[in-house]
Amino acid sequence: LTKVPGLAIVDGQASIRGGAGFSYGAGTRVLILVDDIPALQVDAGFPNWDDFPVENIAQMEVLKGAASALYGSSAMNGIINIRTGFAKDKPETEVAVFSRAWGAPADPAMKWWGKDDSYTRYMPLSQRNEEVPALDSFLVKLPMENGFSVAHRRKMGKLDVVLGAYGLHRNSYNRDSYTRYLRFTPNFRYRVNDRLTLGLNMNFNGGYSGSFFVWGNDTNKAYQAGLNSASQSLGRLRYNIDPSVQYFDKTGNRHKLLGRYYSVSNNNSGNQSNDSRMYYGEYQFQRRMDRIGLTVTGGLVGIYTKVNAPLYNQSEYTNRNLAGYLQADYKIGYLNLSAGVRYESNRLKSPVIIRITPTENDTVPNGLTKESKPVFRLGANHQLAEATYLRASWGQGYRYPTIAEKFINTDFSAGNSVRPNPDLVSETGWTAEAGLKQGFRVDRWKGFIDVAGFWSEYQSMMEFALDRL
Repeated sequence: LTKVPGLAIVDGQASIRGGAGFSYGAGTRVLILVDDIPALQVDAGFPNWDDFPVENIAQMEVLKGAASALYGSSAMNGIINIRTGFAKDKPETEVAVFSRAWGAPADPAMKWWGKDDSYTRYMPLSQRNEEVPALDSFLVKLPMENGFSVAHRRKMGKLDVVLGAYGLHRNSYNRDSYTRYLRFTPNFRYRVNDRLTLGLNMNFNGGYSGSFFVWGNDTNKAYQAGLNSASQSLGRLRYNIDPSVQYFDKTGNRHKLLGRYYSVSNNNSGNQSNDSRMYYGEYQFQRRMDRIGLTVTGGLVGIYTKVNAPLYNQSEYTNRNLAGYLQADYKIGYLNLSAGVRYESNRLKSPVIIRITPTENDTVPNGLTKESKPVFRLGANHQLAEATYLRASWGQGYRYPTIAEKFINTDFSAGNSVRPNPDLVSETGWTAEAGLKQGFRVDRWKGFIDVAGFWSEYQSMMEFALDRL
């Protein structure tokens, strides 16, 4: 993804054309989908990259800016749509193993690895040399990762079967930061007839990990945890089950039903565990009127989430999101026009009393927050010559705060805390773009040059506000 012009991954967060700030572990302005279904963690709106089935990716689509009404409010900065592969006429199996190692820092003082003293670092000083005299015999612990991936695809009559698996064992160059997990992704598609197709995609991911929030210092404790800033996932399980139905009626209209049940259960140290559930449903209708060059796409979306976690004062939160959208695409000669509108309604149920600090509380009237808002998008693309294309687009953005952004309450490192902000308001903004794409051929080589100018404005961006008490 980082090879796509204008797209960067900043500490696990996708940013398109600099439109995303830094919000560690909570919220994203780039909506990430897998097979057209949002794939962000329920409570934090954060992408779990370890869940995405790299062993079975057919293609990835990147849409820059808020240029489509088909996707949710989190897409104010753009979308990344990951499409998984289908079975082909001939069965195929792919197996890969990989390994990676990190070299030492340029400053020798920052290199912490060498002998593995993890068995003794947390022992009382009086016991270290007495009970573990053979410390020098421990294996050298290096920052490296090893893993594997497997994918098998085959057709069985009307049934398409895709089975994938992925495992990772990683020790980071950050001390006590590690990842161990195994992912299994079975996908099935059954073609009832030429017009009706049934699908069922699943993703199961279990493992454990360790990380820390801040360095100890910038000299001899770089790449090592600051005091009390390390945390561990003692065990976690994330899984989703995605049923789908696609049907073409006798007049050629397409009807599509998408569903998802998404469960996240994290057993974390430091009172930072969380448990969440999401129910997602979408109906989409598309009618193509080729005689007049018009395609109309409309749909309804319903999302219900339920979260309960020590991170949020050990309280229960529920969020309901309803949306409707309509987009029209019109082609006349060499000109393509697009216009769309999306209307979203959010309803968040929380406790009435929110603990901010041990001595300070805030209040959410009736424990209920509601908000509704429309967004509009316009676009045009004109073919000026055989390989010359001129385009322009304008779109509004809107992002409702995640539960983590409004209500997270936790401590990290020595004297550092993250406190709730129940008064947090939604982000709004807009983006505009004009671009020219020119194709060329030199002998057997083909290529293109793309030049674009864009303007983005955002208001009330949600980020951490640092305050020292």
